[in-house]
Amino acid sequence: MYWLIFDKDTNKITGLQNYSPETEYNLEVSEELYVDFMTNPDKKNNFIIKYDLLQKNYVLLAYEQPKHTYDIKDVIYHVPKQSVGDCIIRRTNEWNLVVNVNEQMLLNPRQLCKFSITKANDPHLLIRTFTATVQQITHGYAVQFDSKEEQGNVSIYTPKIFNSYGFIDETI
Repeated sequence: MYWLIFDKDTNKITGLQNYSPETEYNLEVSEELYVDFMTNPDKKNNFIIKYDLLQKNYVLLAYEQPKHTYDIKDVIYHVPKQSVGDCIIRRTNEWNLVVNVNEQMLLNPRQLCKFSITKANDPHLLIRTFTATVQQITHGYAVQFDSKEEQGNVSIYTPKIFNSYGFIDETI
């Protein structure tokens, strides 16, 4: 049995082992792939290990240098009132967050997602914020209301982690 060891924050491969690893951040690989990485040590810089939410395990992917594009909509994204999206936020008597996984979605399970509840269509009038990890959201995450203002006419803003979002208001 052979393993690739990786850094949990960068997802980059940090080592190779042919014995059972003590760290949880590892991926079991074939002997052929292990030998390939051993004989070509620089090759490990061309790959990263990501968590696949659909398969619920880690996968080896080719690493592409990120392109630095900046879009303000990725920093402060207004979650639309719709019933479709990768991450659905449902307001009942609390905030419920779920992931709708229909296709391969590669995210770090420890990635922190931040949500801001504001007055309707105004990100400047903050009512409250809360956070959840991708892993918490994939298992269904609930957040209790802090104030009565959350039950009024509100909007949700978030840095865009998932490809799409939806907001379902069941209190109307």
